[in-house]
Amino acid sequence: MPAEHYIDDTSHIVTTTWKGNAIDSEFLESLKEYKNNIQCKPEYFNYNEIFDLSKADNIKLTINGLINIGRMASNTDHLFSHKKLTLIVASNSAFGIARMYETYRNMGISCCKKIRVFKNEIKTIEWAIENA
Repeated sequence: MPAEHYIDDTSHIVTTTWKGNAIDSEFLESLKEYKNNIQCKPEYFNYNEIFDLSKADNIKLTINGLINIGRMASNTDHLFSHKKLTLIVASNSAFGIARMYETYRNMGISCCKKIRVFKNEIKTIEWAIENA
């Protein structure tokens, strides 16, 4: 899988770094794996998340893919948990795709995460740990 996860128990942050090409099917598989191996464990329910796409070679996500990924992700949110999800991107086009994902993700009825998109890793980490 092109997604690598790092769990920081001190800061209560799960960081996922994506390497290689980013395509719909791999995103969906990775999200399922993340849900089953990390997100479903009670000890991580209140961890904030950083998703680093800045090292992806190409981002080739379709509108339908973004909608499906956003829907699946929002359905995995734990109600009454006020976590943060931040996305790190490297280019303007990736920023636009990440903002579209943010929009589709927030359409979910159970979505209760604060989501932000950044191009700067330091600002991303600062926001993720702020009030954590």
